Amino acid sequence: MRLRPSLLALFGVTQATPSGSPQPSAPRCKEYVVKEGDTCLKIAKQNKVTYAQVVSWNRSLKSFCSKIETFKESKVCVSNPLGDFSLPTNTQGGTSVVTTAAPVPSKVPNNTTKNCGKYSQVKKGQDCSDILTGAGITLTDL
Repeated sequence: MRLRPSLLALFGVTQATPSGSPQPSAPRCKEYVVKEGDTCLKIAKQNKVTYAQVVSWNRSLKSFCSKIETFKESKVCVSNPLGDFSLPTNTQGGTSVVTTAAPVPSKVPNNTTKNCGKYSQVKKGQDCSDILTGAGITLTDL
């Protein structure tokens, strides 16, 4: 078995993080040895991580994991090479959830739900990622 040089560059990397940001524990990753017939999705499922995480933690896999067969008998990271993260506790106050819907604007398309927490007018040139980022929500929330 051999360790890919691109993974070696990830070990021991430290990075300054702003106060209040998640803080990593000891930098290292859990390793997985690629076997005949493995795919990035199969590796991700076996290790209870996402496909996107496997690809991002192993930059040498290139886009879409198209050359995974060339990594047979090699080690890949199946956990964050920078360590586990713990989120800081809330010191700013309550964590209540809003239970009332936002007022419905006058111009909403037919069949739009009336139980939204917030409405947004899409502007020319915006795509889903702009809307999600601006509202601080996930695609599932949308």
